[in-house]
Amino acid sequence: MSDQTTLTLPEALNLAMSHQKAGRLQQAEVIYQNILKAQPNHPAANHLLGVLAIQGGRYEVATSLIKKAIQCQPNIADFHLNLGSAYLLAKKFDQAITCFRQALTLQPNLAEAFCNLGIALWETERWHDAIVSYNQALAFKPNYPTALFNLGLALANQGQSEKALTYYQKSHEHLPNSYRYLSSYLFMLSHLRINDPGIIIDTHQKMEQIHARVGRGKIQPHDITARSANPRLRIGYVSPDFRNHAVSYFIEPILRNHDRSRFEIFAYAEVSKPDATTHKLRSRVDTWRSTIKLSDEQLAKTIHADQIDILVDLAGHTINNRLTTFTYKPAPIQATYLGYFATTGLKSMDYWITDTTIHPQDDMQWTTESLYRLPRCYMCYQPRAGLPEPVKSPRGDETVIFGSFNTMGKIMPKVLNAWCQILQRAPNSRLLLKNKMLGDKHLAEEMLAYFTHHGIEPKRIHLVARVPTYNDHMAMYSEMDIALDTFPYTGATTTADALWMGVPVVTLAGRHFVERMSLSLLSAVGHPEWSAENLDDYVDLAVDMAARGVRSSQERQALRQQMAASPLCDPQGMTQSLEEAYRKMWLMKVAEQEE
Repeated sequence: MSDQTTLTLPEALNLAMSHQKAGRLQQAEVIYQNILKAQPNHPAANHLLGVLAIQGGRYEVATSLIKKAIQCQPNIADFHLNLGSAYLLAKKFDQAITCFRQALTLQPNLAEAFCNLGIALWETERWHDAIVSYNQALAFKPNYPTALFNLGLALANQGQSEKALTYYQKSHEHLPNSYRYLSSYLFMLSHLRINDPGIIIDTHQKMEQIHARVGRGKIQPHDITARSANPRLRIGYVSPDFRNHAVSYFIEPILRNHDRSRFEIFAYAEVSKPDATTHKLRSRVDTWRSTIKLSDEQLAKTIHADQIDILVDLAGHTINNRLTTFTYKPAPIQATYLGYFATTGLKSMDYWITDTTIHPQDDMQWTTESLYRLPRCYMCYQPRAGLPEPVKSPRGDETVIFGSFNTMGKIMPKVLNAWCQILQRAPNSRLLLKNKMLGDKHLAEEMLAYFTHHGIEPKRIHLVARVPTYNDHMAMYSEMDIALDTFPYTGATTTADALWMGVPVVTLAGRHFVERMSLSLLSAVGHPEWSAENLDDYVDLAVDMAARGVRSSQERQALRQQMAASPLCDPQGMTQSLEEAYRKMWLMKVAEQEE
């Protein structure tokens, strides 16, 4: 490297920028610091050193440096763009929005500013404005992967899943080595169910083809024979959702009920912001390891050093998953369970834990894993303490209230169309919808316009965005007489919540996991008859149930009691079934090793 003392300032700056571009950040930082010793207010050096600080996660340092650059040269759009980026990453969204808008004032065609503005707007729940901003970014830079991906994400969250799939696919095509883009594309493919199973599994296998090459062969397998002498199997659960998340509600009773004389439990938590749920789950395991900032290879080596016998993925292709770690095969047996609804596509994943309702024995499945069917519902539900009693709302008439508290992302046009048919055929009925996206006035207006276009008066539709507490949320089920499930992405938590509050759930069960989650829960509770096999039957079933009238508080109480006594609310039985599965997997592996 050239001696910096012989370089002119412009030459030194160019050298530092070359180091920065090549990823030699430490060398670049030294040169920027030297420039600033000579000229403390040098705009470019302050700005680029600030960008380095962003890359290192030092956002306060970054904002201070870039602000100094702006004081010296206030009319450089990139300065405001990167200051906004520092605020965005620090989750100071209002400040970020101000910076991005200033950048656009200076350079109206700056696609990166429009894209980042969209992200900040989305985080502050200005969802319509975010979508507008993403589209503006693409108007100036049509193949911009980040804008394509974020627009897809926004549309998916608003129920426009088929449009979202197009944008996810484009983002993956333009940035094929991005694991996040491919994983999100796979998630959308799987829950839409608009492609045949062959296409879905082929696309999932792309993940291993692209991202598993570095993993194979770097971790030596355990000596199964040596480990088989240990009476306690070591089970490792890997998840980004050990926090206030639906997955944690279903895994917590399992962690709590594991037989510690036979199983030693490890948790590998990809949780950047621990909360009260995180701390509770941490107390339920023998060993807790944070995986934040660990590379896939580092995490694989940690798991291997812990001598995990069975490693269980709880996320699949959901956000912040660590599936690529599984390609190193750090444990002799690897399984996926609970958090996803399709194959992972990994040859290194041995099992997919499911049940006989989700995956009937006589139904061919397209999966890279071997299906392990539990002899009971694949999950258990543990209601929180202190929830309100299931009662009928004291309404002045016998109008039947249909309802859905599913996320907006599941309420696709074909679902809305079916609900319109139900309301048309049950004129003495109304519809209650609740999800946070309805807080966007543009989306709420579009929703009401959709029903109006299909002949349903707006006064029959009640839209709710949020209520103050979780108990208030659960109490709202007293306003609902019949829950209408979404499809093909059926409910799990929402279905269980409705049943616990004494509300029957009408579902449409297809052939695949994502289409049969509610059916599994309903079967466990003893009400498979609330499941329809096709769209016409779904509409007929809802209309027929409405014709029977409003359920009394006593009937609601009876449903809760029935559910409480069912396998769905039996954490000990659930855990024992899962432990038996683990033990059988292990014995088969030992037998295989001994052959």
